[in-house]
Amino acid sequence: MFRFTRAATRTLTVLSLAAAANAGVTVLGNPGLGTFTTIQSAVDAASHGDVLIATSGSYASFTIDDKALTVIGHGVVNVAGTCTVKNLATNHRAALIGLRITAPNVSSGTSSALVLQNDLGIVGVQDCTLKGGGNHDISSGAPSGNGATATNCQRVMIAASTLTGGSTGYSPGEWPRGGGCGLEAASSAVALYDCTLTGGLGSQETSPSGGEGGDACRVTGWGVFASGCTLTGGWGGSGDYIGTTTQGDGGDGLQVTSGQAKLLDCTLVAGKHATFPPFIVGVDGQPLNATSAIVKQYAGAKRTLAAMPIVNDKSVFSLTVTGTPGDRVWLLQDLQPTYLPIGPFIGVATIALPWKLLLQPANVIGPSGSLTINLPISDYTGPSAGWMWHLQGLCIDASGKRYLTTPRAVLVLDT
Repeated sequence: MFRFTRAATRTLTVLSLAAAANAGVTVLGNPGLGTFTTIQSAVDAASHGDVLIATSGSYASFTIDDKALTVIGHGVVNVAGTCTVKNLATNHRAALIGLRITAPNVSSGTSSALVLQNDLGIVGVQDCTLKGGGNHDISSGAPSGNGATATNCQRVMIAASTLTGGSTGYSPGEWPRGGGCGLEAASSAVALYDCTLTGGLGSQETSPSGGEGGDACRVTGWGVFASGCTLTGGWGGSGDYIGTTTQGDGGDGLQVTSGQAKLLDCTLVAGKHATFPPFIVGVDGQPLNATSAIVKQYAGAKRTLAAMPIVNDKSVFSLTVTGTPGDRVWLLQDLQPTYLPIGPFIGVATIALPWKLLLQPANVIGPSGSLTINLPISDYTGPSAGWMWHLQGLCIDASGKRYLTTPRAVLVLDT
């Protein structure tokens, strides 16, 4: 039985899943603040360390500016607009869980779904869908928006999420515009687990060429670690049918410039050039396009950890670990996450050292390649209304290689 003795820093009151079903946004354990109709108003009212629960519905964009907050969607939570996490101090962590963020189409500039900027602290994204907006500016060649844009961010962890670049669509006779990237990271360190990244489509019927497909993942400086991810470049767009124009080039699966990439069991797919004969044919993208970069591809299969993002105490919590038959599995856990690449381990650790491991593993993965672990959660009697529980699996195969699974953040509610 798991019983936690470390309580939150302030007294919180009980919030059950039934109470969370009401529309709006609440700050966990602070009923006195009431229910907010926007995520931004809840962010403004919250304090460092708070958990915000948004229930099913549609919300406007929001910005977290150096606040250690978790925003978690309970149900289907749609956010229309660009969401921003910026200026996080080293000791702060912000997390977005279970949100569907769709950036709008714009007539000038670019419109990314998620913008991460100048974050020294940890940014966590889990179970999210991020889709960039299209660019409909007829006077410039600015590309469509990215699913996510990270600039000068030291520790970004994205797990079990879908990131899609924006697409412009048909713009007859207009200037060509490229598709957005699934993820564009500059001078940032990003870890991706079990994600699907897709570049947006280039503009169609534009002149003097079709738009270029967006890259699934574009990294400049620093680097990226990716495990179990699929990266697919966007298709190029067709040129204008009036006159002889060039078809748009396809986007790259992964483009790395002056940085590094470490990959485990990832699928990289080049975007296709447009085909609209008899015009000049474009060029396909590349699955991997590395310039002045270091790329390492690990042998072996991905290791994943899957679990529900919200659970109650007094329940049995199930986790599923997938890997290679014969893997010995240990479960790492803490109430605060970290972000730590560890040389002997394949992956980025989210649980701080030292790890207190039992001599015997939790179990061994059988012939099916998956293992279910059931954890009884006892009746919590502390003062908090709930807490964030951070988990990651450690898998050691028959040869002694050590793999870190997908990290999971779970909200446990005191009922």
